[in-house]
Amino acid sequence: MAEKKTKEELIQEAITAKLEDIAARKEVEIKAGFLNPYGEGTSYKEFKAALKKANNATVKEYCKGKLTEDQLTFLEKELSILK
Repeated sequence: MAEKKTKEELIQEAITAKLEDIAARKEVEIKAGFLNPYGEGTSYKEFKAALKKANNATVKEYCKGKLTEDQLTFLEKELSILK
């Protein structure tokens, strides 16, 4: 008979599964050529790396047609502050 898992073990399994899902989504997005800066678990560091990989594209160039103007403006401001 299988041993019953503790609440902590179940929580840890759920966290691990969620982190694996996030990593898989980011990998798919990167392979497709667009890492969503607003995607769950995406850091500004990862997004900046995606910009660099895209021939040092600007935020507007990289996100053209993918984000709203408000999202673009906010993201550009955030990235300029966090240099």
